[in-house]
Amino acid sequence: MAYFQYLAESTSQSSLYDFTPTLENFGFIISKEFSTPSQLYAEIFDEKALSSSKVNVLISWANKSSRLFLIEVRSDEPHLKKDTFCKRITNKLCDLIPPKEIANDFIDP
Repeated sequence: MAYFQYLAESTSQSSLYDFTPTLENFGFIISKEFSTPSQLYAEIFDEKALSSSKVNVLISWANKSSRLFLIEVRSDEPHLKKDTFCKRITNKLCDLIPPKEIANDFIDP
């Protein structure tokens, strides 16, 4: 399974639903069944691929008081495969919703 995640910081959004127009304009389908006030679930399909790959995105609060949220991107593609649809979507999402820079002081080398 291809899987990527990153933290992002909200600057003006008051809820995760504020990301709905951004994701829909990009081509995502928002699942009202699996979305709640604390998480937003969306899917996008790769119609160009013969296998019709699907990428799932889950945006959830990591720390609401600090306005940090976690973006998880996954697909059923092999993680070690080069240039997966999942990786391309993650890169484009990073342009739409930039990752938060985090100090690496606490990580053991």
